[in-house]
Amino acid sequence: MIDLPARGVTRLLARPLPGRAGIGALLTRCLTDMATDSTAYGPADRARLGTVTTDLLTALLAHHLDADTAVSENSLQRSLLMRIEGRSSANNFPAHS
Repeated sequence: MIDLPARGVTRLLARPLPGRAGIGALLTRCLTDMATDSTAYGPADRARLGTVTTDLLTALLAHHLDADTAVSENSLQRSLLMRIEGRSSANNFPAHS
C-alpha cells in the first residue's frame, strides 16, 4: 500500500508527526472532514477517499524520511493537487472547474 522503505517507516512510527502544518495539516484536515460528515460520501467516494488518504499519508511519511524520490509519480501528483485544493479552499478560491 505505502511504497516506502519499511525500515524508515518503522523509525517514524516511534515518534509523533506534526499535524498542524504542511502535509500533516492537510492529512489532519482531510481525516477530520471525513469523520465529521461521513454520510456525505457514497461507496465510490469512500474508495476514492481511501486512495487520497493513502497518498497523503505516504507524502507525509516521505517528507519526514526525505524519501520523496521513493514515492510514485501518481501519488506525488495527487498529493500536490490536494495541497493546491487545500490552499484554494482556505483562501475561498475555487481550485478548478
